Amino acid sequence: MAGVHRGDGAGDAVSAAVYLDEGFAEYDYKIIKWVKVRPRYCEYHGGRLAGKSILHDAEQEFVEILKKYSVPYEVERGTYIIYGYRQ
Repeated sequence: MAGVHRGDGAGDAVSAAVYLDEGFAEYDYKIIKWVKVRPRYCEYHGGRLAGKSILHDAEQEFVEILKKYSVPYEVERGTYIIYGYRQ
């Protein structure tokens, strides 16, 4: 399952960083109704025992890209919803 977020949606670093494969290559784009995105990425420093994860906000860059390519979107509590089509 590509792009499936397995966190609880609380928005903290742990739940936001637990993703499976990020690709959508195996999907037929015609069947995608919507995609929800939280424009953040997690960077890891150190080892497994003493490691630290830092959550970075990429919202400004993400919105610039959406506007550059005229992608319609909605925002709900920090989550961007991009629709493939609407019925």
